[in-house]
Amino acid sequence: MRASPRPPTFVTSVHATAMLLVLLAHSSLAQDTRNEPRVITQIPLQTSGSRVTVDASVNGQGPFAFGLDTGASGAAWVTRALVEKLNLPLVDGGVISDGSGMKGRRADGARIRSIALGTLSFNQLTATVLGEGPAQEREGEVYGTLGFELFRDYVVTLDYPAQQLRIAIGQLPAADGKQVLNYRLDHGSPHIPVEIGGIVLEASIDSGNIGGILLPLSLSNKVPLRAPLQRAGKVASALNEFDLYRAELDGDLRIGEIAISRPLLFFSDLVQAPNVGRGVIRSFAVTFDQPHMRVQFIRPHTEK
Repeated sequence: MRASPRPPTFVTSVHATAMLLVLLAHSSLAQDTRNEPRVITQIPLQTSGSRVTVDASVNGQGPFAFGLDTGASGAAWVTRALVEKLNLPLVDGGVISDGSGMKGRRADGARIRSIALGTLSFNQLTATVLGEGPAQEREGEVYGTLGFELFRDYVVTLDYPAQQLRIAIGQLPAADGKQVLNYRLDHGSPHIPVEIGGIVLEASIDSGNIGGILLPLSLSNKVPLRAPLQRAGKVASALNEFDLYRAELDGDLRIGEIAISRPLLFFSDLVQAPNVGRGVIRSFAVTFDQPHMRVQFIRPHTEK
């Protein structure tokens, strides 16, 4: 912390008093400026089909396409294809689960010296090994997933309209309940209060969910619906598959000052808590201030 200049013991003139006030004002302004997020690297968010990816170098090689998943615990997940391609050393990765409450399974972990995004490098990581990955390099194929924990020391923005990932230092403004909300971590992912048809619930913000709003099936008789549930096929995690149902909400979804009237809701036993996916947040620049556990939603201005 920079030390403030020591004020004189006595102020002997109006001029000296004025100079002191100017110095204090400049000191306060400098402090505010330091607190504002300062971008240290930014890279494109690339869309291919239902996937949103970024390019990352691993151990100085690549780039390789990685998905972004704020709903995934851990810093990173990699495919078996990347392990073999880079000859990554394997260790015990522990037990992995999909959040459904069903029994998980053990997985390998891969030791990684560095993952680089733009000019920023994350060093000495152990990534869970999950999925086979592409047998050969093809456009849109991913070699892994970057989790929320990777950015724990930074202010990170997923700017969907501008198609950019920005990583900064600093902090967001204090929560105002409108654009900036406090969040808490549950199994490594951010959870915020949302209002669904007048009922306040806590929901995860899950950029890995390509849909909109996914609720536990047990909530289907608690939130107001315009019509009975309809079958909507299946939904799968990396470990299990579940039935999927849908219905239109009889009311509004509210996240801070954001209001969405009569959204389509999906229900499944895949989740144990409400889940807000990319179908909702893709209209915003979503900024997570992890050191201070705040999230900001900014909708870009559009010309009429």
